[in-house]
Amino acid sequence: MAFALRAVSIAPRDLLNARHATELLLRTERFDEAAQIILAAVDTHSQDDVAFRLLSATQIQRGRTGDALDAIDRALAIAPDMAEYHSHRGNLLYHLGRLDESAEAFGRATELDPSNPDAKRSQLTVYFDSGRFTEALAVGGELIRTSP
Repeated sequence: MAFALRAVSIAPRDLLNARHATELLLRTERFDEAAQIILAAVDTHSQDDVAFRLLSATQIQRGRTGDALDAIDRALAIAPDMAEYHSHRGNLLYHLGRLDESAEAFGRATELDPSNPDAKRSQLTVYFDSGRFTEALAVGGELIRTSP
């Protein structure tokens, strides 16, 4: 940890150092420090989708779900074909109670990565929780067919 923080202090504009330090700080539950570093990184590197994804994770840990959603939306604006980003967005929307949008985000993730059953499972949960049982049954059947 000390080396990562030292690297950021020596080269504060280095994106890889900022990403690395942020990830380490998140793992050690030093969320405010992680936010400080990754916020500086996205200010300098406004087209780095990974930095925005890390910012989203950081904001979740800080209890700032709205800010986390804004950050993942920025990541998706840069890299719209990242299935994991859509799944992450779906989880945030689910947490916010925006179930229709959550289901759409998980649906997009499954379109981009049809071999990964996790987004389908999450979509099934959202459909079930929102009372959309026909859609839940369809996704459940697809899951059984593709991932028995």
